[in-house]
Amino acid sequence: MIMKWELENPRLFIMIPGESGIKGVTSFWETVDDSLWNRTSKLNPESDRITATAVLDLPTFNDTCQVKVYGTVTYKMDEMELQAPVNFLSLTTTQAIDKSLTPRYAKDLHQSVVAMKAAAIEKVIAVPLHADGRGIKILSFIENKDFQEILNDVHVSKNPEVFRNCLIEVLSVESAVTMRISARSTAQLNILIHMLQAEFPDAIETGKQDKITDAVIALENEIKLKLGCDEPTKLLKAKVVTDLLVP
Repeated sequence: MIMKWELENPRLFIMIPGESGIKGVTSFWETVDDSLWNRTSKLNPESDRITATAVLDLPTFNDTCQVKVYGTVTYKMDEMELQAPVNFLSLTTTQAIDKSLTPRYAKDLHQSVVAMKAAAIEKVIAVPLHADGRGIKILSFIENKDFQEILNDVHVSKNPEVFRNCLIEVLSVESAVTMRISARSTAQLNILIHMLQAEFPDAIETGKQDKITDAVIALENEIKLKLGCDEPTKLLKAKVVTDLLVP
C-alpha cells in the first residue's frame, strides 16, 4: 500500500536580521503550464512545480551593504504541525539595483527577486574637497548612477526601479561638497549612501550624533540618577538605555 501525503495550509515566514519582526505577504503557486499559475493551499512533497512568493519591504541596509533573508515554511501533514527551513538568500546594495537576482538573470531560479518596490526621507552628506578634481569626480559619480540634472544642482534618478523618484541636490561647494539626498524609503537612501561612501570613504552625514557621544551622555545620565534620584523607574530606564548603547 502506497501512502500519498499532502502538505496542507503551507505558510512561508521571512525574517531579515536587524529588521523588526517576521513579516511578509506570502502565497504558494502551482505551475499548470509554462505561462499559467494557480494559487494552492495543498502541496505535493514530490512536485517540482510549486513556487512560494513573499512580498516584503526592501531591506533598510542599516550599517551594512549586505543582508541575509531567512525563511521557514510551516505546514500540516496528517494533523501534525510541522516546519522546514528555507535556504537563506543574500541581497547586496548592488544586487538591489542591477537586476542580477531577477528570474531572467538569476543563477538560481529557486532564489530570485521577482520585482523591487520602493516611500520619503532625506539626509545631508558632506564630501571634503581636499584634492584637486574631486568636485568633478563627485559629479561623475552622480551621472554614473543614472542621475540627470533637471535644474541647477538638482539631479533626479533615471533608474525606473529601486532609485525611482530619488533626488540628489548639491547645496554648497566650499571646503566640502554638501548634498541633500532624498529618497522614497530608508532602503533607497541607505543604498545611495553606501555607494557614495564606497567611492568617497570620508563622506560624512552632517547633523548625525556620534554613537560614542550617545553612549557617554547615557552613562553620565545614569550616574547622575544613581547619585541623586530615588525613583527606581527612572533609574531602570536609564540603565536600559546605557546597556543598549554600551556593549
